[in-house]
Amino acid sequence: AIVVRARLGDSASVGSVLRMPDEVRREAYDRMTTRAEAFTRSLLDRVSAVAGVESSALTAGLPVRPYYSNSPYQVIGSGSAGEVDAARTRVSGEYFDAMRIRLLSGRTFDSRDTPGGRKVAVISESLARRLWPGGHALGKTIALEIDRALTSRGIRAATPLDSFEVIGVVEDVTPVLGTPGDRPLVYQNILQPSDRTPAFFSRSLGTLIVRGSGNQAALIQGVRAAVTEADAFAEVVSIQTTE
Repeated sequence: AIVVRARLGDSASVGSVLRMPDEVRREAYDRMTTRAEAFTRSLLDRVSAVAGVESSALTAGLPVRPYYSNSPYQVIGSGSAGEVDAARTRVSGEYFDAMRIRLLSGRTFDSRDTPGGRKVAVISESLARRLWPGGHALGKTIALEIDRALTSRGIRAATPLDSFEVIGVVEDVTPVLGTPGDRPLVYQNILQPSDRTPAFFSRSLGTLIVRGSGNQAALIQGVRAAVTEADAFAEVVSIQTTE
């Protein structure tokens, strides 16, 4: 697999936007979100058309540490017994194929899941088991909020409570630096940004995962070209190969 990190070279930094007046900041949010979403869709289309590419996906973070989202979260499930500590990450629908993560029930993200549509999520089997032991997770609603252990120390959550309909359950994944065991995890659609957290609201555009066959040098060259063709100011920060 090829792991590519890219960014938009002329995007404003998060810090600079947060210092803007409210009305200017909202306009900046909207502008950056629109551009990032257009880049995301164009990039995935262009990369999938590169000769030798078998699957490709975008993710906000790779499973390196036990909690590889920004913060640990509390997950509350409709009809469940209580709350479960879990991590969160954002991915495109192709992520599960690209990372060889097996779908156990339901489906992953696809064209039905639009930015303005109902918010949906895919969850890990351990999270489904803890929230609804002996039951079914599909069609249930989960609410996601930042861990109270952080808020009690005066660290405010970046977003309020978010709710998602569970559309799929996938097998657990052990982080590279973790140990085997349950990994409660919520996968959010990277193309469905929160109202207050625009997709890729930063210079970083996340990580592109590409699996392919044939000449690796030609594959990398094709992926590089796809990044710059998707946005004139996009640039590749790093490329790594695995396996």
